[in-house]
Amino acid sequence: IGYVSAPSICDRNAHESWSARGRLYVEASMHGSLQAGYNGGFATVCIGSHYAVRTAALKEIGGLGPELAEDHSTTLFMNAHGWRGAHALDAIAHGDGPRTFADLVTQEFQWSRSLVMILLQYTPKLIGRMPLHLKVQFVFSQFWYPLYAFFLAMMFLLPVIVLAYGDNFVSVTYPNFLQHFMPQSLMILLLAFW
Repeated sequence: IGYVSAPSICDRNAHESWSARGRLYVEASMHGSLQAGYNGGFATVCIGSHYAVRTAALKEIGGLGPELAEDHSTTLFMNAHGWRGAHALDAIAHGDGPRTFADLVTQEFQWSRSLVMILLQYTPKLIGRMPLHLKVQFVFSQFWYPLYAFFLAMMFLLPVIVLAYGDNFVSVTYPNFLQHFMPQSLMILLLAFW
């Protein structure tokens, strides 16, 4: 084990900041189930200042990773050099979230840019050292922001395109829609509350 990650719970100012409260809900799955699942042979991800590193591992990789998302690049470098991580699910550190919406958007933009820079500059050199499942995990996480932006844009563009061209993607009645939609929705709810 070269590093131990912990949940980044930025809730100290949640009572005074809408952006901080929103960030808590958006990141809950990342710091909970996803990170806990990574304990099972995948790479837990160092987040912010909420991780501890083994000194020998940090020396071997040349120190903290580059870029503004040094937490992600440190995780990448550790795993490329054969070090693995563990996730401590119980949070003991609580910090401040973004105070304003502008702060939130700035952080998201900086992280997005930084992950793309890591993808383009460092991942090609390091990816060959990892097993296939870690390659997929790191490439997917570095493509997260571009993929999210693409699908968000498509969510707004597709209805406009359909209205402009008058074509239907699907011709289905509302009862038929419910017949196909409800079973999967109920299954997801059952799994969520199980």
